[in-house]
Amino acid sequence: MKISKLIGKEIYDSRGNFTIRVRVVLDSGVSDFFDVPSGASKGSHEAIELRNTSGSVLPAIQKLDVIESALKDIDLSSPLDLDKFLIDMDGTENKSNLGGNTTLGVSVAFLKAYSKNIGVSYYMTINKLLNSLLKSEGIVVDINIPVPMFNILNGGQHADNHLLLQEFMVIPTQYFNNASELKKKPVSDYLNIGATILHLLSKRLKDENFFYGVGDEGGVTTDNISDSITALANISDAVKSSGYKLYDDVCFGIDCASNYYYNEQTKEFTFDNAKYTSESLLPVYLKLLDDFPISYIEDPYPEESFDDFASLVEDSSNSTLIAGDDLITTNPVRLKKAIDNASINSVIIKPNQIGTVMESLETVKLSILNDITYIPSHRSGETLDSFITDFAVGTGAKLLKAGSMQRGERIAKYIRLLEIEDELNGNK
Repeated sequence: MKISKLIGKEIYDSRGNFTIRVRVVLDSGVSDFFDVPSGASKGSHEAIELRNTSGSVLPAIQKLDVIESALKDIDLSSPLDLDKFLIDMDGTENKSNLGGNTTLGVSVAFLKAYSKNIGVSYYMTINKLLNSLLKSEGIVVDINIPVPMFNILNGGQHADNHLLLQEFMVIPTQYFNNASELKKKPVSDYLNIGATILHLLSKRLKDENFFYGVGDEGGVTTDNISDSITALANISDAVKSSGYKLYDDVCFGIDCASNYYYNEQTKEFTFDNAKYTSESLLPVYLKLLDDFPISYIEDPYPEESFDDFASLVEDSSNSTLIAGDDLITTNPVRLKKAIDNASINSVIIKPNQIGTVMESLETVKLSILNDITYIPSHRSGETLDSFITDFAVGTGAKLLKAGSMQRGERIAKYIRLLEIEDELNGNK
C-alpha cells in the first residue's frame, strides 16, 4: 500500500483557532482525512505544533510536500510502518522538525485510509496494532466500550471565570464499582447521566440568578463560583435532584491542571483563595476526597512533581485514580519515570501530545504492562472528528474523556460511541 498524495487544509477548531486537516490519498484511490485537535492547557513536554506568529498552521501544511516526496514509491504494509518512517524523518524528541500537528495528521489519516481500504472500522485497526505490539508479552486486549467522564463545570484555562480548577466531572460509577458490568450498560444510560446532571446544574445556577455560560469543553462556566467546595456542593445538589445516587450511580472527578495556579517563583499554589506549598496542599486534596465522592484527580501538582504525585497516591484510597496528563504528555519515557517513582496509577492518552498513533499505542502498552489505567482524551480545541472514540474502543480503554453533553464537537464523540455500540451488537 502506497501513499500517492498528501493534502493539507487550514481549518478552524472549536475555539475558532487555526488547525490542520490532513487528507491521505492511497495508490488505490481510497482516501480519508483527520482534523488535528489542539490544547489550551499544555504540558511543556508535548510535541511541538508548527504555526507562524499569527497562529496559522501553514508551516505544518508546507511540510506535507516534503513528507510526500520522501514517501514516494515506499510500500507501507501497516500504519506502524508509516509512523516509524515519520519518527525517523523528523529526528527530534518533540517533533520540532516536521511538527507534531503535521505528523499526527498524516499518521491518523493514513490509518483511516488504510482501514477503509481493507474494509474494517478504525477501532478494529487500532486493536490489531496494539495487539501486535503486545504479542511478545502474551497479552491480548479486547475491544471495549469505555465509560465516559463528563466535564460539566469548567474553570482554569477552559473558562473565563474565577474558578482555578479546570474540570469538574461526573462519572458513572460502573468502572469504579464493578468493572465486570461495563459491557452490560448501554451507552445511552451513561449519556443520560451526563446530560441530565448537566441540565440540572444549569437550572440550579439559573434559579440562583447566577450568570452562567458554556466553557471550552461544554461544561457550565460561571463567575459566581470561585472555590472547589462550592463547585462540588452545587454538583452534588444537581445529582441529588436527578434521581441518581452519589457513590452508587455517580462519582466525581477533578482535573486540577495545577500548572495554572502554581507560581514557579514562589513555589506556592493559589488554591481556593489561599496559598499553599506542595506539602500543605496534600491534606487539602485528601479532605476533598473525604468530603465528596471523588474517584479521580488529574494533575494535582505541576509537571515535574513526580514525588508530590507519589505522596498523593500513597495517602489516598487505592480506588482513587491519580492521573498524569501534563506530567506524562503521552510520552513513554516520562511514563516509565512515573511508574518507577510510583507517582500515578492512571495516565491520560492524547495522541497529539506525542505526534503519532504508534507512540500513543506504545504508551498504552506500557500502561497495560504496569497496571496503569489509561484514559484516551480529547483536547479543549476540538473538531467534529471522532477518532479519539475509535482509539478508546480499539485500545480496550475503560474510561474516556470527551467533554460535556453539549457543544457539537463533544457530542460527535458520543454519537460515535453509540454507532460503535450498534456495530458491535450487529445493528449496523
